[in-house]
Amino acid sequence: MASKNKQILTTAILAVVTLLLLYNAKAQIETVFMQNSTFEISSQEANISFGVGGTYTSASLANGTWSFTNLKLNGSQTISNFEVSARNSNITINSFFSRNVTLRSARLRYVAEGTGEQTFQMGIAAGEGRWGLHPEWSVIVNGVWLGEGDGWRITPDGTVTIKGATGNVSIVNYNFSGLVGSDEGLPFYEQHSVSITTAVFAGFIAILGIIIRFKTKKRHDNQNGVSQNPECVANKERLK
Repeated sequence: MASKNKQILTTAILAVVTLLLLYNAKAQIETVFMQNSTFEISSQEANISFGVGGTYTSASLANGTWSFTNLKLNGSQTISNFEVSARNSNITINSFFSRNVTLRSARLRYVAEGTGEQTFQMGIAAGEGRWGLHPEWSVIVNGVWLGEGDGWRITPDGTVTIKGATGNVSIVNYNFSGLVGSDEGLPFYEQHSVSITTAVFAGFIAILGIIIRFKTKKRHDNQNGVSQNPECVANKERLK
């Protein structure tokens, strides 16, 4: 019986340790980049850089476009899927903010050098729009709001292309029904961090319970064994 309890206890401990190792491994599969890290697009004479440091889980260049997974700039929210391209232009991305209130919104801010072209895909679909326009999207250049078609365009999948803009540029999306700012843009371990932590804690509590029950039972069995020993019983009878 004791060996069986010990086996159960060992298995429980190994299960909790494995869970912790998997959780930490998932949380640490990130690449860290520093401020002003540059991602070159030599075929299009363009560079993509960031005004702050951050992390991502993957980054790849294909057909003149950099694709990032779980991109998170320091001080900003995570963008689960982000694509950026430029031609004859250097851009520095400074921030991405989103909020999940009655009016959900997202805002990407960057600085452009060179009157070329920049293209962004933040994982937010635009749809067909209304009468061919998308009033929930805006582009602001050096504080001046530009209407759709005035130096920028957007496709139904949410790809924004801006031409000829230099200086401070913002791309803004207002969405009443989307999921911008929710947990869906976060990695699995961040979405479920509370549940994982609770499960790990519960596992430790369960193990402690097993240990306490095992020790209590063992002590109780030892006491019963001593009290029922023939020599102990004989001694008790003599004392009477």
